[in-house]
Amino acid sequence: KLIKGLVSKGADINFTNSYENNPLLYAIYEKSLPLVKLFLDMGVDVNLHDDNSPLISAIEAESYSLVKLLIDNGADVNFVNQSGFTALVYSMEINNLPIVKLLVEHGANIN
Repeated sequence: KLIKGLVSKGADINFTNSYENNPLLYAIYEKSLPLVKLFLDMGVDVNLHDDNSPLISAIEAESYSLVKLLIDNGADVNFVNQSGFTALVYSMEINNLPIVKLLVEHGANIN
């Protein structure tokens, strides 16, 4: 309710602070599926990023449900961060085969 009120008064849902974090990333760090859904419903940019994308952050949090939700809402499965890594690379590094499979099923580049 508070968040909706702030946005209705002009708060920028895509605001990025001095640490290059935004409300969506904080919700992902907290593994808050309801809050991530709320931000997505309010039109947050699902591909807004600093070094890592929200999708990569959800993979680092090892949250299949957040990864799926972000993909279902248009997250770029082939985003390459400043280190040259993709979501698929991160999911393989943590040996999360269900997320690897999900990414490949949604068009992640395997090359």
